[in-house]
Amino acid sequence: MSSRRSTTTPSLRRRVLPIVGLLALILVPAGCGGSGGSSTETEILSDELRDHVAWLASDAQQGRRSGTPSALRVANYLASEFERYGLEGIGDDGGYLQAFDFVADVALGRENKLSIEDAAGRQRVDTDWRPMAFSDNGSGSFEVVFAGYGISSEADAYDDYAGLDVTGKAVLVLPYGPQMEGGGMHFPAHHALRRKAAVARDRGASAILIAPHPALDPENFLEPLRYDSSPSTAGILAATVTVELAELLLGEAGTLSDILTRIDSSVAPESMTLDCRIDLTVDLLPVRREGYNVVGALTGAGPDAPWIVIGGHYDHLGRGGAGSLEPGGRKVHNGADDNASGTAGVLELAQAFAAEPPTSRNILFIAFDAEELGLLGSMFFVSNLPGEIGVIETMMNMDMIGRLTEDKLTVYGTGTSPVWDPLLDELNAREGFGFEMTRVPDGFGASDHSSFYSKEIPVLAWFTGTHGDYHRPSDDTELLNYTGQERIVRLIRDTVMALDSRGEPVVFQPSAQPEQSGGRMGFGVYTGVVPDFGYQGDGFAISGVNDGSPAAMAGLEGGDVILRWGERTIRNIYDYTYALQDGSPGQRVELEVRRGDSVFTVQVILGNSRTRER
Repeated sequence: MSSRRSTTTPSLRRRVLPIVGLLALILVPAGCGGSGGSSTETEILSDELRDHVAWLASDAQQGRRSGTPSALRVANYLASEFERYGLEGIGDDGGYLQAFDFVADVALGRENKLSIEDAAGRQRVDTDWRPMAFSDNGSGSFEVVFAGYGISSEADAYDDYAGLDVTGKAVLVLPYGPQMEGGGMHFPAHHALRRKAAVARDRGASAILIAPHPALDPENFLEPLRYDSSPSTAGILAATVTVELAELLLGEAGTLSDILTRIDSSVAPESMTLDCRIDLTVDLLPVRREGYNVVGALTGAGPDAPWIVIGGHYDHLGRGGAGSLEPGGRKVHNGADDNASGTAGVLELAQAFAAEPPTSRNILFIAFDAEELGLLGSMFFVSNLPGEIGVIETMMNMDMIGRLTEDKLTVYGTGTSPVWDPLLDELNAREGFGFEMTRVPDGFGASDHSSFYSKEIPVLAWFTGTHGDYHRPSDDTELLNYTGQERIVRLIRDTVMALDSRGEPVVFQPSAQPEQSGGRMGFGVYTGVVPDFGYQGDGFAISGVNDGSPAAMAGLEGGDVILRWGERTIRNIYDYTYALQDGSPGQRVELEVRRGDSVFTVQVILGNSRTRER
């Protein structure tokens, strides 16, 4: 990762981990000559890859955020390229675009209001207070209690709720955790605001009010109404309030600064019931937008031939916000490596195979939308296959293939078919390749191949590694290794050609490696479930489980929805992540699960992510 230090304020770094961050937490991405001389459309050329990346990752495309006019402009560009190559459109109405809708944001409705009983006037929304994007809608009159930092952790022997009755009340809390002398904070795993809301909800509170930290946040700060890509609410009314409003609620209890100074110095809660009530109404409206997968096919092998899918996502982060590692700015995130590089590879392979089609396999080329929002485009596709598609034999995914360094190439999904390892050995030994190839057997991962593997389709996913420019505005075109990208795309082409010459099909086998959850990001445990990020109901839905994992041994299946973890209610992916974070290897946890119309419980023994076989 980059050694540059962020200059954003704590208030802009801390708040809500977007769903794309949770994906990383739960899952844990003949010879080859130069490009000189005459060319034909069957060749893979670094100059053509460079040209595609330059267009896709230009400032004019505004970062290709799903649901924006710039994303649709990019989709139309890709469709025009598919048409120019002569691919068959098998999207909506015989065109190249497959539309799907999704929740892209939330907006304030007309009925939001907050007032303090026996105090003059109503507090002004967007000035004195603001709903949190993950809030429930609703209204009520609530007694107010103060619960310090809103942390309850048995493992850390710290509980702001100890001895405090919050049932049916509104809880006033602060962000972060107790400050350490000399810098730093206690209990960082408990700082997320969704987590604080979940703790208040599970303690019986009806509302949570989150005040700024008087020493660390800007004056008059209110949490932005920033959608975190999860359509599930926190199950509680939630709002952010100014320091002035918070101290109006505290009344004679004192100022926030004085109270926090005492908590920080003693690292002991100072919670209390306040002598006030509030009337609160939250009215948030979901903002739905449309995304577009771009699909084109070569069907010359006939209607009964198996299909190979070649794909990569074209969306990125726009001007930052959710998903960006520089969330305080508004610079265009061009996403040259992520994933203009893979999209350019899809185009170059489409052109090459259109000029010289395979004879025993049909090929479907897909540029996916909304991958950055949780694989939404690919999950929609595998659940809504066009009627022309027969049996999908395999899927090959390109996501971040533009930063080849020292010939180090990672290939995911090598355990999803017995074909892959010997075939990769054979192809990589050819002149011009010779990659130092890291092979990851797991078919699940933080990119679109995961959607196909969940349908028991063998996959390969090609990746040149993360870097310090990942999800930052600095992921730009001049940093890509186009010669290395050309070599990778040539290897993928040769892999498809080798499959086309095979007489036998590519046979699926479950990969034995559990999802890369805890170890990479600090979790010590894993269950082996794969999230369904397109799910929009209550609970945590899973799209699949890894073979041999604790979840598989407990009998969980793709399509199940987890409703409870021990005594914790699970309303969304965040609740599940926090429960996982608090777990211990070997711990037995009772999960309440909904499968279809039935609800049942299972016992899962949490696995140790740091000692499991890699």
